[in-house]
Amino acid sequence: MIHPLVVLSDDENLPAVSNPALHRYLQEISQYELLSREETEELA
Repeated sequence: MIHPLVVLSDDENLPAVSNPALHRYLQEISQYELLSREETEELA
C-alpha cells in the first residue's frame, strides 16, 4: 500500500502552495513509497 509522504492543501497561505518550487518538489517526492522500519533495518 502506498501512502503519500505529504498531503498538499489548497490553502494559498501555506509555503508549499505559495512557493512553486517547493510545491513541485513535494509533489514529486510524494510519489515514492516510504520504507518500513524492517526494510530500513535490512538496508542498514
